[in-house]
This record gives sequence, structure tokens and C-alpha cells, in this order.
Amino acid sequence: MSLAHLYFDMNNVPKPGSPNLVTTGFAQMMSQDSKTTNSKTRNHPMRKVLLVAAVLLPATFTLAQDDLMSIYQQALQSNTDLAVAENNQEIAESFVDQGLARLLPDISGQVGWRAGGKDFDVDWDNNTTAYSITLKQALFNLQAFEAYNAGKTNAKAAESTLSDTKMSLMVDSVVNYLDVLTAFDNLNLAKAELTAVERQLEQTEQRYEVGMVAITNVLEARASFDASKVNLITAETNYDLALQKLALLTGSVPTNIKKLPESFKIPELPKQKVSDWVNAAMENNPSLTSVELNADYLDQLYGTKKAERFPTLGLEVTYEYLDYAEEFRSRDPYIPSRLDNGSTSVGIQLSVPIYTGGRLKSETLQSGLEYNNALQTLEGAKRNVELQVRTLVSTVENNKRTIEAQALAVESMKSALKATEVGYEVGTRNIVEVLDAQRQMFATELGYRVALYDLIKNQITLKQAVGVLSVNDLNAINLLLVE
Repeated sequence: MSLAHLYFDMNNVPKPGSPNLVTTGFAQMMSQDSKTTNSKTRNHPMRKVLLVAAVLLPATFTLAQDDLMSIYQQALQSNTDLAVAENNQEIAESFVDQGLARLLPDISGQVGWRAGGKDFDVDWDNNTTAYSITLKQALFNLQAFEAYNAGKTNAKAAESTLSDTKMSLMVDSVVNYLDVLTAFDNLNLAKAELTAVERQLEQTEQRYEVGMVAITNVLEARASFDASKVNLITAETNYDLALQKLALLTGSVPTNIKKLPESFKIPELPKQKVSDWVNAAMENNPSLTSVELNADYLDQLYGTKKAERFPTLGLEVTYEYLDYAEEFRSRDPYIPSRLDNGSTSVGIQLSVPIYTGGRLKSETLQSGLEYNNALQTLEGAKRNVELQVRTLVSTVENNKRTIEAQALAVESMKSALKATEVGYEVGTRNIVEVLDAQRQMFATELGYRVALYDLIKNQITLKQAVGVLSVNDLNAINLLLVE
């Protein structure tokens, strides 16, 4: 099966814990081969090699399970947003080099050849070769200096953007991975619900056959069974979609992923005030830092435009050597001598902008307005980060309380289901109440698992907002995963 087929035909994607596709294919091939070959073919040396490979393959080539760290490493290699951010950083660094080049000496060399004669008669032997080298150095260029500083600030902003992209990729890896686990838990619960409802349907039909219940109980049980099948189909679809979404991050569909155990301890965040979280975010949030540096960059560009009004002063040193094909020393003062010689010239040039047709005034106004817009954007970004941090801190605390409540609700629903089933046995409860109790128990169990996943997601997102998220945080979650 091709990778493209595997990507688009999600019905063929193995679920966690599925058998090895490679070894299964070998088993099928060898089984078919044993039915179609004669005894002479069975003794062929190549067949013995295949048999040995089929025995050793499960131990040496078993498909490894994907965990959170492997998913993140794949995302680092194939994520397009990260590639764009890395390219933008290199582009910004190249602008720094270009800005520095305007402040450093500019050295160039020239070679020229010329032949001449009288009137239209060119004497090709009467030629001259000229060699020259010129050095130009800016002595005072405020505009170039301001542009160089602006380029360095822009490079820092690009670096912060890259850091923010990496953190966002970490969050996306965790969120998408846990979404797959959520869909997988939902799928397992849908299967368990269908099994329980099917068993209840069989018991109800048996009771109806001996006259213990009415036909309405059978119809209600069958309707619940049909609804459970629909829920299972929906759960399978959602699981496939979750895998596809994870594939957008990594570039390939994971075939076998590790999952969290039934019981695990989520790493605790440091306990501190909300204001401390907000202050830390204002200092370390990479996205906010990028916006702030971008405002500084536009401020320096504004200074660059204003610096264009200042004069520039430059130094130019040129050395020229003339090589004549025919040399002679003239005794006539009116006829110049032609001897190979070299000469050096030194010059200083002052350039003062006087009138630019209004261009400089317009560009300075434009840069000032762009800087003002950047300040407004920065203020809005600060407010959004503060609101995000305060919301996440509150959400994390609510997640903790929800987990505690969901754990109690699961135990209560299990007890309630047992009591309802006992009541149904003695005739005090009907089949509808039993089926409703089963659905509520499965929904409560799923709610408990989702609450655990939500806490992990929100803790990781909070660390990103504060700017302290690192690979170690992903590794701490990865250590909780089991096969």
C-alpha cells in the first residue's frame, strides 16, 4: 500500500495495538505459498531464506509505537510554519550584514585598454593599458548607521518570532496528540457501550420469550442498540479525523501511538499569584517580545528617514597605473613624455540633500505613522496576553476541581448503574432506566478522561503564554505514556 493511499484511506489505518502489517503480510504470503507450491519448490533455498526472515522479522522489524516526543521531532522536520520562521530569521540576519556593509570600506578595481592614432587611422600598436584600484569609505553617514541598528533590532524580532513558533509547535503537538487519545477513548467507550447494550438486548429478548417482559422493552432495547451503533460509527470517524489532523502537523499518519494509563499523576505548576504569572508573561512571552521589538524596529526606521536630511561625508582613494606599449621621453616641452607611471589621488566628498521633491517629507511622515500603529498594536498585544494568562490560570484551577468532581461522579454512576440493574431484576426499574444509566456512566467516564487531557493542554498553553515552555515539559508528559 502506498503512503498516499494510507493517508487518504483512513479505514485502513491500524488502530493502537494493531498487529504488525509487515509480519502479517509475510504470514499471508507464506500461507498462500504453501498451498500452491509442490514439494520441489518447498525445498528451494530462497524459500528457506524467506522462512527464516519471517521468523526473525517480528523481533527485529516490529513497527515502533509513536509517542509525543517522536511526533514533535517529526513536526520539527516537516512543519511549514517553522520552516518559514527559520527562513525569515536568516533573511533578517542578511539585512544586518547588508547594513554593516554600508559602513565598511568599499574596494573596487578596474582595468582598461585603449589604442589611438591620428584622424581616423588607428594605430593598434599605439595602445595604453590602465590599471586602477579605488577605496571608498563613509566618514559620516547617519542614515546608514541608523539603518544598521534597525536591521539588528529586526533580527532580534525574527529570533523571537522563531522562538514563539517553536513553542506553538510544542503546544500543537501536545493538543493534537491528546485529541487523538480523546478520540481513541471515545471510540473504546462507544465499543463498550455497544457491547453492554447488545448484551442487554439479548437478555431482554430472552425475558420476552419466557413472558417476563412486554414487547415494548424489546423494542426500546433494540432502539438503544441501533443508537449505540450510530455512536460507534461517529466515534470511528472522529478518531480517523483526529489522526488526519495530527498528520497535518507531522506530514504522515501515525500507525500506532502510545496512550496515557488509566491512572497517572499530572505534573504540578508552581503555585504563585495571578499577578506573578502576568508579570512573567510580560517579560518572557516570545510573541509579545516580537511585537515589542517590531515597534522598536519601526521607530529606528523612522529615525533612518529623518537621518536622510543630514549631509554625508565620504573618503575616496584611487591608485592608477598606466602601461604604454610605446614609451618615449620627449625633449620638446610642448610634447609630453610617455613613460609607464603610477599615480595616487585622495578626495573627500560632501553630499548635502537640498530638495527631494517632497519625497523625504512624505516618507518620514509614513514611517512616523507606521511606528504609531506599532505602538497601538503593542498595547493591544499586552492586553491580550494579560487576559490570556488570567483566563488560563483560572481555567487550570477549574480543571483541577473538575477532575476531582468527575472522579467522584464516576464512582457514583457505577453505584447508580448497579442499583438500577438490581431494580430491573426485581421489577422496580424498567429497561429504559437501565440503558440511560449505562449511557450516563460511559459519558461520565469519558468526561473524566477529557478533564485530565484538558488540564494538560491548559498547563502547556499557560507555560507558552508565560514564555517558559520547553522540550522538558513535553518529555515529562511523554514519560507518562504507556504502550
